[in-house]
Amino acid sequence: MAENKMAEVAKLFGKRIGEDFKIKGLNLYFRFMSCGLMVWEKEANCWLPAPHDVFMDLIQGKRVID
Repeated sequence: MAENKMAEVAKLFGKRIGEDFKIKGLNLYFRFMSCGLMVWEKEANCWLPAPHDVFMDLIQGKRVID
C-alpha cells in the first residue's frame, strides 16, 4: 500500500494534521486529517468530509486559508 501523503499536503498550506483553520469567504472550520479535508458541521456536531470542490479549489489556488 502507498504511504499516506496528507501530512505533507497540510504542511504545504502551513498546517498540521488536526489543526483547525478557516478558508477565506467560508464561515466554517476545516482541518486536514489523514483521510482528507474535513469540515465541522454544527448541525451534526461532528467533523465530516469537506466538499470535493473546496479541496480542489485550495489545491488549485482558487481559495486561500484565512
